[in-house]
Amino acid sequence: MSTRQTGSRSLVTKWALVTIVLLTFLPVGNSDERTRWVSVKEIYSQGKHNGWPDLCRWRDKYYVVFPAHGVGHQAPHDVVVLASDDAEHWESVLDTPPTDWQLEDDETWPAETLFFLPTEKRLYLLYWASARGNTDVSEKRRNQLKKQWMELGGNENSWQRWLTCHEQSYRTRLRYTEDGRTWSQPQQLLDPGWWLWRPQTFGGKHYMVGFSGQAQQWQITPELTEMIPLADTTPLGVKRGWGIELFRAASLFVSDDGLAWSKVSNIANRDDGEPGLHFAPDGRALVVSRNGSGFKHAIAYVGHPPYHHWRSIQLDQAIHQAAVIYHKNRWIVGGRYLDEATFEPNRFDPVNALQSRTGTRLWFLDDQTGELTVATTLPSWGDCGQPAFLPTPEGDLLVAYYSCSQTIDRNLAVGGGPHPGKYSPTSIYLARVVIE
Repeated sequence: MSTRQTGSRSLVTKWALVTIVLLTFLPVGNSDERTRWVSVKEIYSQGKHNGWPDLCRWRDKYYVVFPAHGVGHQAPHDVVVLASDDAEHWESVLDTPPTDWQLEDDETWPAETLFFLPTEKRLYLLYWASARGNTDVSEKRRNQLKKQWMELGGNENSWQRWLTCHEQSYRTRLRYTEDGRTWSQPQQLLDPGWWLWRPQTFGGKHYMVGFSGQAQQWQITPELTEMIPLADTTPLGVKRGWGIELFRAASLFVSDDGLAWSKVSNIANRDDGEPGLHFAPDGRALVVSRNGSGFKHAIAYVGHPPYHHWRSIQLDQAIHQAAVIYHKNRWIVGGRYLDEATFEPNRFDPVNALQSRTGTRLWFLDDQTGELTVATTLPSWGDCGQPAFLPTPEGDLLVAYYSCSQTIDRNLAVGGGPHPGKYSPTSIYLARVVIE
């Protein structure tokens, strides 16, 4: 059993030590089930920062897409698509600057995160972009809104956070290919102000969860009337973030063709973001959503056809960039974990690799109780996460994710705050996970 590397850099001894340590402490699920990763490969390492991958299989080829070779975690990236016949050897079939994905002049980071939607005739890429927000409001209107805000149970802190949220907006776009190499021009997907996450196909239709910032306009929306009273009442503590930080709401969308999308239902107004979605054979839909920008615990939502009503389950772990799949009769959730016991930025430390503050992890989830059971932790550290799942014919899972590079000794901290933990350079990895 070995860890191999297919990027431009050679594998270092230090990472081999991590491999040995991780294999020694592989997590175990139920007594009759053992989950483990059996290989991890660095499949792309060019440039300083590569992150946020998605993975699919289309027309007998594997594809990985990700923002690539940026100068850091929060700077615009190019877009790279890799293709492979066997998920072992990869070639770049697309490498374009962010301007090629831009549709409007106000976009500050085109194609910030991209997701595949494979169909019989086309391979779609659905993505979202950051854009300048709308801060133009008269003093009279601002005063009217503030008065209404306070009457709804808000306070000065939450009011100021809502004002700040107006500085940024979002756009959703799509492009597609019919041959795997040439791509259509970008076109608008949802209305301005929406983000999107992980489209899925089930029962002959395509679904995705969109989440909207309720600070895209200067008005109190129905969603805000529910959020404002809760914005500062949740007793989370300084390290856990505010009750409502970003004022986001999640909704389910459906499409017959991947081009035209309509809203099915509102899921929740709980500061939801990065919501992974998948379906069980009986039609159950599971959404696992990051809760705000900080350390708050994730929330799960369960819906049944026609998906007009959702049952919420408060989870006991912070999960960022969630991926969800129903696999071998169980829900599996993946994402970036946060070690709340330490609140320390992790370093490259083979002995304590499983005790680092952040990493990429898979859990089993009980959709009745919300119980999370650790399935396995992938080799990762620092700036890492956003796993993407793809089942193999053998019943394993291929997992694409990103992490601080295994082959670079000198990683630089980027970003501020009391717990700096974003490091670069970062690379794209592909793991094979076995569930027995």
